[in-house]
Amino acid sequence: MAVLPGNAGHSTLIDIAKSFGPDGKVMVVAELLNQSNELLPYMNFVEGNMPTGHKASVRVGLPTVGFRQFYKGVQVSKSDAHHRRRLLHARRRNEIDKDLAELNGNSQAFRLSEGLASLKR
Repeated sequence: MAVLPGNAGHSTLIDIAKSFGPDGKVMVVAELLNQSNELLPYMNFVEGNMPTGHKASVRVGLPTVGFRQFYKGVQVSKSDAHHRRRLLHARRRNEIDKDLAELNGNSQAFRLSEGLASLKR
C-alpha cells in the first residue's frame, strides 16, 4: 500500500479534483460549517495596559501562619500579588501552490473558494 506524504494544511491534487463539477468548472461550496455565535455582547473586554498583555495586581498567594512561643518571635511571611495575562492573536493563513491552482484553468475561482473558507469564521 502506498503512503502519501503528509501535507497538513495544504491543498493536494485530490482537493483540486473534488472542487470540479460535472461541467469541469469549480463548484460553489455550500458553507455549512460557517456559524455565527453571538458571544461578543456577553464577553468582558479590557484594554491591555502593556503592549503584549495586561498586568494587574491580584492576590495569588496568602502569607503562611506561624505559632508563637513566649519569648520567641514569629517567622516572617508575605503574600504574592502580581499576575500578568498575555495577549494571544488568532490568525489564519491560506496557501495554495501556484502550479496546483492553475491545473483547472480557473485558478481564480479555486483560490476564491479556498479563501472564503478562511474569511467567514
